[in-house]
Amino acid sequence: MNAIHYTVNQSTYPQIEKHLEACYEPESSSLRKYVVLTDYAMKIFSKAEKFEAWVDGTLVGLVAVYMNTKQSAHVTNVSVLKNFTGEGIATILIERSIVAAINKSLDVMTLEVELANHSALSLYRKIGFVNTSVISTKQVMNLDIKGRDETR
Repeated sequence: MNAIHYTVNQSTYPQIEKHLEACYEPESSSLRKYVVLTDYAMKIFSKAEKFEAWVDGTLVGLVAVYMNTKQSAHVTNVSVLKNFTGEGIATILIERSIVAAINKSLDVMTLEVELANHSALSLYRKIGFVNTSVISTKQVMNLDIKGRDETR
């Protein structure tokens, strides 16, 4: 397999849209119940900090984080193409987003994840996110990053 190359904010709207379409297949995606992927891709492209993983020019991993408040960051997307899961890409991208949030002097990082997505819940807990509440079918999680060492 070719090397994975990591970047920040290099993806284009069409690349993000193609990646989301591949990751969130219509028959198995709960995300498609909540958003129109073309609109979501544009929102990520225009408003989020994007932490990307590439192989041979293909966007294989994407963590998108809104960092537009003075105190918090919100992870809106964590996605890795099926053929690249289990390689630690999501962990690396999330850790890079945490470092970026620390560098912006933010206090907390939040995310929501489907309660049925056990592998994602496990990953987020391993990184240090803690459960804060449940909204419908989603677990809300927070990570306190205030004063956190970015070299962790």
